Amino acid sequence: MRNTLVWLILALGVAALGCAQSKPTTLLPELVLRQRESHSAIGWADAGRLQFIVFGQKPRMQSYTLPGPPLWGASLHGSSGQIFGDIVADGKHAFGAVQDGKVLWEDPDLIVQGDPEVSRNGKLLLLEGRDKKTGVGGLLLVEERGQKITQISPEGKSPSWSSDDAKFVYEDKGLVLTYELRSKEKQRIGIGTWPSASPDGKWISYRDSEGRFVLVDGGGQTKRSLFGGKNILTPLYWSPDSEYFMYVAKTAAWRGFNCLDAKDVIVYRLQDGQSGPVYGLCEGYPYSVLRWFQLPSKVPLD
Repeated sequence: MRNTLVWLILALGVAALGCAQSKPTTLLPELVLRQRESHSAIGWADAGRLQFIVFGQKPRMQSYTLPGPPLWGASLHGSSGQIFGDIVADGKHAFGAVQDGKVLWEDPDLIVQGDPEVSRNGKLLLLEGRDKKTGVGGLLLVEERGQKITQISPEGKSPSWSSDDAKFVYEDKGLVLTYELRSKEKQRIGIGTWPSASPDGKWISYRDSEGRFVLVDGGGQTKRSLFGGKNILTPLYWSPDSEYFMYVAKTAAWRGFNCLDAKDVIVYRLQDGQSGPVYGLCEGYPYSVLRWFQLPSKVPLD
């Protein structure tokens, strides 16, 4: 989690390089309109700042300073305005939540080793970490403002919430599983990695054992093959309206000596499979923390 500080420094150092674009996708005009209507963006939150892509004829990375104490390795929960992460005060670290610049709760015994995944209502957290009070680690469910912590799996990872917060999907030893909160029952969806549930609850995406990205319905019955996973570096992250998803891939385009190890942020439209790059990244940019999330209403898009 502390590595994100290094990533931030690197990201700021290559911000200009990050704007180096490959050929723009024909989806851009539509994405510009959708972004204005939905007030959503692809980006990340860390060190008290939002970094996110503003779509346009030439998409750009925009920065916004969040109110309150800086949070490292933060996870933003859209419309509720809550931000979860590592709060640093007086040289001490505590995982907690901040809203409107005020600390809602914090837990110095919760050691987080991966970005938290927040339920749609903003009340439940899933994260890879360890609870020093009990000694349990792995995939943890955090409830009641950190007062209740449950180990889901010692080796679980890559969690993603369902649309109704009643269950979530995750990866465990090469299997894609769902976990029902009320019954505590687990159901196998498939063999693979990097699961992600669509916000509308219709689909779960993951990379299967053959390296292809696929879609299945909530019960794992209907399967739809999307594309091969070669050169794709991240899971598929859904837009809030479930009509698109984004991912990061190595690019075949040569961007010169000022843009080494080039990568592209790709947007894919589920309706017809059209896709294309919307932003170019260079060596050192923290691509693994990019997500598609709902921006707080106070964050401008200009």
